[in-house]
Amino acid sequence: MTTLVYLYAVLSHSVDAPVEGIDGARVRWIVHDGLAAAVSDVASEDFEDMTWLGPRAISHQDVNASLFEASEAIVPLAFGTVFRDDDRVRQLLLDEVPASSTMRRCA
Repeated sequence: MTTLVYLYAVLSHSVDAPVEGIDGARVRWIVHDGLAAAVSDVASEDFEDMTWLGPRAISHQDVNASLFEASEAIVPLAFGTVFRDDDRVRQLLLDEVPASSTMRRCA
């Protein structure tokens, strides 16, 4: 089984509250240069089955609602935002460093 890294949101910092993601996977953090990406692992095969998507969209919204409650600033991402691995999420955080200064001022 091949896994993908599902990205829920980018925050100014990780939150301590445990959050359950898609299919009950633990939401974990990829932190780089003052930004924290809320992610969990998902099976790549699941994205080929359209019936799989409906309940997962609800899970996506639930995760972002939990993160919103536990954090001061959040940039939620669209449902279905996936990356091949953690390094590609780190690259996104690196590429968005100019935006992070705005996020830090909001927090």
